[in-house]
Amino acid sequence: MAKLVKPVEQVVEDLDEMDVEEIDAMEQELVEKTEEKKGKASKKPIIGANQVGTADVAAMLGITARDLRMFLRKNFRDMTKEKGQTYVWEKDSPELQAVLDSYAAKKNAPKAKKAKAETPADVPQTNAAPIDLDDFDLEEDL
Repeated sequence: MAKLVKPVEQVVEDLDEMDVEEIDAMEQELVEKTEEKKGKASKKPIIGANQVGTADVAAMLGITARDLRMFLRKNFRDMTKEKGQTYVWEKDSPELQAVLDSYAAKKNAPKAKKAKAETPADVPQTNAAPIDLDDFDLEEDL
C-alpha cells in the first residue's frame, strides 16, 4: 500500500494561511530536535595534545586499532567495571609504557607447539585382509 502524501501546492497554501508565529514555533521545534540529535551523536572523546588513543598506539606497534583493543581487553581491563570506556593515555605515562612492553613481550614470546597429529606409523597395524568393495551390492533397490 502506498502512503498518501499531500500535494506540494496544498502544503504551500497551508503555510500561507498560517500566521508567522505558528511558522516560527514550528521552525524552532525543528531546530531543537536537530540539535538534540547532534548532541547524542557527538560522543567522540576529545584527545588532548599530550594524549594518545588506541589508533596512535596501534600505529606505533604496527597493528590495527581493533587488534590492540582486543589485546587490552584481555590483559589490562576489568570488563565487569570498565566496559565501554575509551582508552586514552598521557604521552610518556608508565601505563602506556607497560602496554607497549607487554605487547612486545607477547609478540616475542615463543609460541606453544601444537600436539603432533597421528601419523600412519603411529597407527597400530592389523593383520586383517583388505576389504574388496566389489563383494558388496551397493546399489539400492528402488
